[in-house]
Amino acid sequence: MSTESLAAIHAVEVVPSHAQMIEQLLHDALHRPAPEGVRIVALWWIEQLRDARESHTNAMVALQGLRSTLRENRELLSDAPLKRGMRHLQSLAGALEKVCTAASEREWLESEADMLLPDAAAEAQELSAVLAEEHQQLARVATTALRKHFDAFDAIAPSALSHFIVRGTVGVALNLDAFSAHLSGRLDRSVTRMKRSMQDVEGRSSKREIRRIADGLIRVRAMLQPFVATLPSVGTLYHGVSHGQQQLDAMRIAATLAKRARRQKLGGLAAMLEDVSLSHYNAFASEWLADNGERSLASAYAARAALQLSMDITHFSNASITSEFGVPREIERKYLLSGCPPEASVVAGTRIEQGWIPGRTLRERLRRSTYPTGVSRYTRTVKFGRGISRVELEEDTDRPLFDALWPLTISARVRKRRHAIRDGAHTWEIDVFTDRDLVLAEVELRSADENPPPPAWLERWVVRDVTNEPGFVNANLAMADEEPPVPASDA
Repeated sequence: MSTESLAAIHAVEVVPSHAQMIEQLLHDALHRPAPEGVRIVALWWIEQLRDARESHTNAMVALQGLRSTLRENRELLSDAPLKRGMRHLQSLAGALEKVCTAASEREWLESEADMLLPDAAAEAQELSAVLAEEHQQLARVATTALRKHFDAFDAIAPSALSHFIVRGTVGVALNLDAFSAHLSGRLDRSVTRMKRSMQDVEGRSSKREIRRIADGLIRVRAMLQPFVATLPSVGTLYHGVSHGQQQLDAMRIAATLAKRARRQKLGGLAAMLEDVSLSHYNAFASEWLADNGERSLASAYAARAALQLSMDITHFSNASITSEFGVPREIERKYLLSGCPPEASVVAGTRIEQGWIPGRTLRERLRRSTYPTGVSRYTRTVKFGRGISRVELEEDTDRPLFDALWPLTISARVRKRRHAIRDGAHTWEIDVFTDRDLVLAEVELRSADENPPPPAWLERWVVRDVTNEPGFVNANLAMADEEPPVPASDA
């Protein structure tokens, strides 16, 4: 039997899912393999839902996040027996949506009462009383549904999500995407779909397209919410889509209440609510539809790049590309730039300090990468060869060993800030050196024959291709450094 046909199964355990530990895991979820990261996020949403059981509105928000996470990541959760649990969540969503809709309609109507004319205000009180009675009945149903369906889901899901299985082939290195890259791709697809729907909106009558936009805003909000506190660029987009969602919710609620008022012969109130709904639509159209979301979703570019903070998952593979003999290789092209493109400068960069230990035949590189989250990674690397394809042997190390070896590199160091931007099938790394006036761009490739052109946002900054110029190899750029390494958190 050939080695290609031998399969290995790696079972990876996730730390038990109590609230405090899940919060700790969430801080590093973006750096984990995608199958693990999505499970951490799902477990986090379960904790949010568990804590929100006393508030139907908060429970609905958490449920939307949980369902979106599970549905949008089916391919990463295919090994988790969650079908029965998903049916419980669907039943729970039906009950919570009704009570939350009733509560929102009543609260919104009461908040708008001061702006209504006297006759319409009196009719609003009449409708509000009807909504209050409906809300009480629906609240009892929702409370029962939470007890029945969430408890049933909670008995299934944590154990189903607490581990995952990775299938690999003996002799072939595993190549798992980081959850950050996976989430960035999801965000890109969701934003693209929303913009496409915006192009098709012809007015308030385009209900299907508006519904798709509203669903897209909810989806994006749910995927970003777990990381709002740690990534400012993500927070900017999150608050933007939340505002858009509120505008569409207000438009929808006013239109729904107008229909109810008309059915109950409350003509004055119905007419005013139609005007209110139209004004909310016009506000949304002005901010979002006039340019198909380009301005309102401008921060999506920085958010996508910010999510790509994670390195390759070295827990499973120290190199994603190997030779036919299994020797890890680095295949990349390198470009000299005239400056740092604005599209890169808005992305939170990774601070890199690297130095080379003296040697005749072998020169070992030490590197500390400090991510915007404050997490640091320490690596030891040896490279052979020159040009586009080189042998690269790399392994992770810990801070004590790094601190012990770092003084040996005093005569050969570089310092830079790396901004990584995903563009299509490739990630372009913009290195802005902080110890000299130099900016380089690198792109890793799957083969030496691959030669992707620099994307439009980068092309005008390219001076020339320096892939085969020894003077731009980092080891040759290294110079004496008297400055001590900047302390970094190991959080």
